[in-house]
Amino acid sequence: MIGSTTTEFLWLENEGELTGWTQHSISDGGADVHFRNAQLGSYDVFIVGEFFAESLTVYYVAGNDWASPDANVQRIVIDTPGQIFDVYVDDFNRDGRYEVLATVYDGDEGHVYIYDIPADFLNDPWERRSIADEFFANFILLGQSMTPGSPKPFYPSEEYEEQTTPDGRQVKPWISLSGDDDGKHYILVPVSEDADDWTYEKNILVDTGATTSGKIAIADLDGDGYTELIAAGYSIGKLYVFTYAP
Repeated sequence: MIGSTTTEFLWLENEGELTGWTQHSISDGGADVHFRNAQLGSYDVFIVGEFFAESLTVYYVAGNDWASPDANVQRIVIDTPGQIFDVYVDDFNRDGRYEVLATVYDGDEGHVYIYDIPADFLNDPWERRSIADEFFANFILLGQSMTPGSPKPFYPSEEYEEQTTPDGRQVKPWISLSGDDDGKHYILVPVSEDADDWTYEKNILVDTGATTSGKIAIADLDGDGYTELIAAGYSIGKLYVFTYAP
């Protein structure tokens, strides 16, 4: 990217009026692209992927009093894996504990990491696992490219979502993934239902053949119980629609 960057992390408060939102600054710098709000123990936190700072961070306030003008916002760095485009919080292996998924570009290739959230998230290390890699960004003249982009877990059908494992857990979701500046879209499929197996099969949903793909929207468009994926082809100017209906 060209030029300097200035970022601010803030929340907006509507006091009941039809127009006008009061801005409350959380921090200057750091947060820039994507973040997720989560409840970790007794803390209401923001898990942030800081693209320019190349850090996965957590912002929290003692007592969760975010609205206080005297709120002492704390920022802790969990990891510095590279440029983080997006983060997503979910229980990806359906074992009753949440994880954080981060899409990361290290300057050479892209990765998808999943982090365990420890019970003492402020002091204990967050274990990192790679579930997909070897994403390579296309060249962009007078700009910076990166890959991959935004993820989203989903099930291919209502029937599949209702299935359970022999030990009573819900089956794992699949993960849709934008390749962003590699021009592709992907589906990451878990190879087993073992809660300790973090192996995924990386499948190309569509190769747009152009520089940048875009995001994927997911819905059951016609109400038949099967999932549709609507994938953007940003650079090529196309929209791709896929269905899991037979």
